[in-house]
Parts: sequence; C-alpha cells; structure tokens
Amino acid sequence: MKTFYTLCLIIFLSFVSLSASAVELGSKQSHALKLGELVVFIYVTENDDEYEVVTTAATENSREGSPIRYVAYLLPGQKTAFYVSNGTLEKAHTLEMKRVNNKIIINVQA
Repeated sequence: MKTFYTLCLIIFLSFVSLSASAVELGSKQSHALKLGELVVFIYVTENDDEYEVVTTAATENSREGSPIRYVAYLLPGQKTAFYVSNGTLEKAHTLEMKRVNNKIIINVQA
C-alpha cells in the first residue's frame, strides 16, 4: 500500500506545479507543495454540503519513512490546521485550510 501512495504522489507531482503560497481549490481539484524535504499533496472532493480535504505528506525519498494522511470534512466557514515536519520542529510548517463558500483556501506558514 505504501508503494501505491508513493506512486500516486509521483504521478500527481508530474502534473501539478509546486509552490508554498496561499492556494484556492474547488471540488475535484488538487495541488502539491514542496516544504523542505517534504512533498505535500492535497485534493478536494464534495460530498453533499461537506468538502472532504485529503492531505498526504511524504519525504522526497520514500524510503525514509511512511507517508501520512490527514482528512478533514469542512462545511462553509469551518477551518482546520496542522503541523507538517520532517522530524524537527525547527522546520515545521503549519497548513491551514479554510472553507469559504465553494473554495478551500490553503495557507502555509513556516
């Protein structure tokens, strides 16, 4: 299963630009971020009134640990935040995801 997630991440990264700034995503959209040695892939799906935001983080070298997955279900006006790190808090980034109408706004703070 780990190999499958790594392969999916590599395939999506070949089609998505990498950046570390505020991003807006709608339903059925995705984005990838490179945060130091970590690659973070985010995609959004719609389920009735909720937006499901799935975030997967992995090291560039998939042999250096397992990817992690974080799933949030957001209604309009709701937000969530979490830390992404390569193991040292000195290099931790905060990812904040907020649902504004029919968009997910993603902000990255170093």
